[in-house]
Amino acid sequence: MLSRGGGRGLRARCPGPPNGSRPTWGRWTYAIAAPLLTALTAGWGQRRILVLSQLVFTVGMVLQAVGPALAVVAAGRVIAAAGAATYTRPRARRRAAW
Repeated sequence: MLSRGGGRGLRARCPGPPNGSRPTWGRWTYAIAAPLLTALTAGWGQRRILVLSQLVFTVGMVLQAVGPALAVVAAGRVIAAAGAATYTRPRARRRAAW
């Protein structure tokens, strides 16, 4: 429920940085991790990369879901973004080969 006391009710119930930096953690992780993980997993098969990326992504999502503190949720977001960035490699590699 939102309170009508000057708009402070929602802010009091949702502490954290007001500038929207929480979604940015995942975006920066994805942008930085994708090329690094591409280099690290260059010799792996597509199935192995898919399974690994799904496991890492799932761990990150579980951390976000059960995280009791903002730090745990942020860590889950970073881990999930790294898992998603792991699987972007096969498609990017096929396009680059053309």
